Amino acid sequence: MKIKLLIAVFLLLPIPVHAQESSEAPAKPTTTIQDVSLEFPIAFRYHPEYCDFTAAFPEKPLISERCEKEEDSSTCYKLVSFTKVFEMASTVTVNVICNPVSAEMFEYFTTEVMEDTVRKMTKEAVVETYNVSNSQKEGYRLTGLVGQGRKGLHDTLFIAQLWMSEKSIMSVEAEISGQTLPEADKLFASILNHIGYAKEIISP
Repeated sequence: MKIKLLIAVFLLLPIPVHAQESSEAPAKPTTTIQDVSLEFPIAFRYHPEYCDFTAAFPEKPLISERCEKEEDSSTCYKLVSFTKVFEMASTVTVNVICNPVSAEMFEYFTTEVMEDTVRKMTKEAVVETYNVSNSQKEGYRLTGLVGQGRKGLHDTLFIAQLWMSEKSIMSVEAEISGQTLPEADKLFASILNHIGYAKEIISP
């Protein structure tokens, strides 16, 4: 995988497109991937009632319940996992979790805390961080991280996002690994483009 090129392109991409308002402006790469449409037929949209955010997928993802403490149901959450393998050579993986929050938690998650959280989220998966950016718009805050991961002998592109509103918090971990395939790159960018603040994405 041409990981350096991919990272340069994704540093430029508004991820997601509708929510770019980064405090850091990365330099433009000299080479870019060919322009492709970021649209796909939506087969499944994750948007629970308690969540101000949403994620759409071209196929139904796996939804499982996880509990940090088996004996305490209040620590349980739903993990949405999407995986697509292309020609047994390239893999796109996206994991999404959204939980309700209290007013106190919303106040606690300042920009600094959100940055620290995404770094902790990626501590085991990212070997080199290339960019951490923040965005704040009416109704929500967003912190995103772009970095290089590692699977076996292969480099990966890893993107983590943390979305925060007064009502809910959503974490996103997205990774593309293996050989460089245009269809895999397109799907990776497309799914990220379909993740965000529900009021901005879902038409009334």
